[in-house]
Amino acid sequence: MEHYFKLFFDGVKKQYPKLEFPSEKINESHIAEAEKAMKLSFNEELREWFQIIGNAKFGLDEFFAGLELYNLDEMLREWKTWRAFDNDEELNDSQYYSSEPEGAVKCRYANPLWIPLAHDHSSNYIGVDLDPDVNGAAGQVIDFGRDENDKKVLAGSIKELLQLFIQYQDELYVEQDEDGDYYYTNEDDIHTIDWLKGKLEENT
Repeated sequence: MEHYFKLFFDGVKKQYPKLEFPSEKINESHIAEAEKAMKLSFNEELREWFQIIGNAKFGLDEFFAGLELYNLDEMLREWKTWRAFDNDEELNDSQYYSSEPEGAVKCRYANPLWIPLAHDHSSNYIGVDLDPDVNGAAGQVIDFGRDENDKKVLAGSIKELLQLFIQYQDELYVEQDEDGDYYYTNEDDIHTIDWLKGKLEENT
């Protein structure tokens, strides 16, 4: 998977040469501590992912195709915050949610086995689903969060997600906002999750 992360990273760096590849690695004991705190086990791909990301800061807003990546410690803090919603019967009423494909993602608001990888600064995420519905597969990458009622399988794995980002990287650009900060976005400045859903629909 690191090969694909580097390919994506190098594509961003062509537009933003200041970008530096993560150098601060984390070890297995750090990951084990997170798993213990979450009372779950990462799959091998998640473990590898956080070893690649380490505790790096990329120095470019919305580096992950328009979303901010979480390092392991940031992910754990956000994951803990969301546990307040797990047992809210009204919020988790399945009638408010949908899954695409049908039966692939559990129709609820929060799930402790949805592991956020990246966010949009508004409590919406893409992440790994370790608790799929009957037609899904553990390790699939999905959207979830405050505004993501229509859950969708975005990729079968993190590796496949990276391959999608690489496939459409010619539509992603580094831009500068009015405050002088640089950020990464798609050519139409569409919310990343909606942009990615649109790309998947084009290919179906």
